[in-house]
Amino acid sequence: MEARDEAKNALPPPLAPPIGNNMNGDTSMMSNIQKPTFDRQPSAPPMDSFGSSMSTTASSTLPINSSLSTTASSGTTTLPSDQKIDSFSISYLASKHSFGPTAFSPLHTTAIIINGNSGLGIYNDLGSLNVDLSKSISDIVLSSMPAARDMKGERDRKPVTRMLTDIYQRGLFMHGNANSSVNQTIIPAFRHVVAELNKMDSKYKKRVDMIQHLVEACQDCQQVQARVILRMYSDLTCKTQTLEQQLKYSLVRPKEAALQILISKYHAPDCDQSHNIIGPERQRAHLLSAYVSLIGDEFGLDGVETAKGDRFLNEALAVVRSVHLHGYISSISSSMLSNGDSSLKQSIMDELTSSLCVKEWLTDLIGDINNQSPNADRVIDRACIFSWATKNTSLNDDLPHRIFYEDSRTEEYKDLDPSRPTKDNEYEPFFSPNVLVELLLKMQLLTQMR
Repeated sequence: MEARDEAKNALPPPLAPPIGNNMNGDTSMMSNIQKPTFDRQPSAPPMDSFGSSMSTTASSTLPINSSLSTTASSGTTTLPSDQKIDSFSISYLASKHSFGPTAFSPLHTTAIIINGNSGLGIYNDLGSLNVDLSKSISDIVLSSMPAARDMKGERDRKPVTRMLTDIYQRGLFMHGNANSSVNQTIIPAFRHVVAELNKMDSKYKKRVDMIQHLVEACQDCQQVQARVILRMYSDLTCKTQTLEQQLKYSLVRPKEAALQILISKYHAPDCDQSHNIIGPERQRAHLLSAYVSLIGDEFGLDGVETAKGDRFLNEALAVVRSVHLHGYISSISSSMLSNGDSSLKQSIMDELTSSLCVKEWLTDLIGDINNQSPNADRVIDRACIFSWATKNTSLNDDLPHRIFYEDSRTEEYKDLDPSRPTKDNEYEPFFSPNVLVELLLKMQLLTQMR
């Protein structure tokens, strides 16, 4: 509130009525991220970051020029030579910048702690008491997804509602008892997720979607279940992080989408076969663990510890090494194996990085921050933007003021829709692409190309 009051005092008089607002309120940027593409397309639909099949739709309302191309070497946008240059547009700014070093550094999300107590009435790391909802799991699930009543997992042996109750109480049995390192993370994370679901209306789209993901995960292996739970926890707690961490987290979904496509490129169609046909070390869920354990920290992925707890990790790593070393001359293969996988990891990260698109990321960030709906489901907490800008700029830097809309800079907003905030949001941050890029440069999440 103090930051907003300071911002209010620093701003010009109230604005004129808005000229347009096409941003829908109940849309999460991250749940609708556009998927990057490789030269070779997967033979099966790419999986979402939970490890389950999911169709996505583009949520951004910002204009996208379909004639723009993405370079294979840097993931940056190339402008056609005959296109009129608008130096304030997302397309132009994206063509001049690439991802910076901070974009590919370890992702430190909210720590999940259990205070040494595996009981049900525990305080989570956010300071709120998790009431025992174990007896309410079935009602929470079925009130939002009645079809789950007849759905079973563990190879069709156990109802999914019973499975979710067991996870709430004891964690994932394949990962040891309730005191194992993985379950010490899974149990409090899942209890936090259930507590948040319980607060939502049973027909609220976000709750229905989350429960659907949980139910579908129960019909897959426990590695997928762990991944779904931790992703939901991270999504729900992302805004408790610093602004820099929130921005880094906004890149996790496109990174994971790129990784899923890479898995399809090198391992499909075998990786999507049933366990009756192919060994677990060659299945997508465990291959994902192998890749995440290899490059997760350096590339800035989530769920590294869970990946390292995959019981088929060593076998899946052997498959990954074999596939990526196949076709190399023996001297290169020996080098890749003798330096602790560092050359292999760099090769994988280079390929993934080349598929990420600066333009799509800027578009999604602007869509998230500038969303004018009071019910917007955001990735970025607008309240912390002004605070970061004032603490990380000099007295002569006017960036803290320029994160808000100004009539004197209308040229900077003309690429956007809406191109100005509503009356209710006039004292909230409203970024032009130019100001967003400036902030990302200060954080080294972007770097200017020479």
